[in-house]
Amino acid sequence: MFEMFLKIVIAIILGGVIGLEREYRDKPAGFRTNIFICLGSAIFTIMSLKMLTLYGFDPGRIAAQIVTGVGFLGAGAILRSGNKIRGLTTAAEVWLVASIGMCVGFGHYIVATFAVVLVVILQLFVNWDSLFFGGLKKAEVLHIKTKPDTKIFEKIEKIGKKHKISIGNHSFAKKDGLFNLRIIVPSQRRSFNKFLEELALLEEVVDLEN
Repeated sequence: MFEMFLKIVIAIILGGVIGLEREYRDKPAGFRTNIFICLGSAIFTIMSLKMLTLYGFDPGRIAAQIVTGVGFLGAGAILRSGNKIRGLTTAAEVWLVASIGMCVGFGHYIVATFAVVLVVILQLFVNWDSLFFGGLKKAEVLHIKTKPDTKIFEKIEKIGKKHKISIGNHSFAKKDGLFNLRIIVPSQRRSFNKFLEELALLEEVVDLEN
């Protein structure tokens, strides 16, 4: 009985550690969600082992259902926004936390703890974009609506140079008293995001899409 309670406590702690990192980054699956996923997986695993002892049931049957159920949770975190897919990392993390909970439920505390440490290190201290893809560039298309200003291109180019972003092909149209700009910007992801943030602060910018 003591070991069962110990497993529950460890599952709460390990799920909470990953949840804190997700909460810090303001992700859909945050602190409590990760605790519940890890704890639920651990309890299901504990009960599957109990069923094996009492009735001779195959513990793998419940474990398989955990994997299936968590798949539905992860799918709920994936969103499509325009031509971009968001939430894949969160979905994968939900799946991983469930596996850590199962690991705790089966009594493999060291493996579960080691996995959590690795996850936190990878999420907080390793910048994969700059480590592997820092030199690669991709084209981003911006659709910008601004108040009439003949110097708007100069202002955009100035912000681009500040973040080492070169403004590529662009088109211009005037509609409903606003300038409609379409700009192609080859950029690295991190510098592009900073460029967008500063661009959105321009007084002339009414709407900005990419």
